[in-house]
Amino acid sequence: MAKVSERIDSTVKNYIRDVNKHISVNKAILYGSYAKGTQNEYSDVDVAIFSDGFKGKNRIEINAFLFSLARKYKNICIEPIGFGSSDLEEENPFIKEILDTGKEIYV
Repeated sequence: MAKVSERIDSTVKNYIRDVNKHISVNKAILYGSYAKGTQNEYSDVDVAIFSDGFKGKNRIEINAFLFSLARKYKNICIEPIGFGSSDLEEENPFIKEILDTGKEIYV
């Protein structure tokens, strides 16, 4: 697992706290290039949010909500994606990749 810079780590944690003010975050995972240590100056910051609060909502609604909160962070480009907590139990290759290569964020 790659070491994440203090600036990225701090910003992502602040973002998760903001999300948590609106819905209970069960799990947050940094994935993609920052988790793998392959980021460059143009990389976005991929964050998967798992919450029971997304139950019954469609993906567009969930991700529109997450993006609306991410827009306030001007210093980095946060690319969130939301999942219901029950999605952690599904046989989804994308979620498996996130879990296998990502870094859980604790706030």
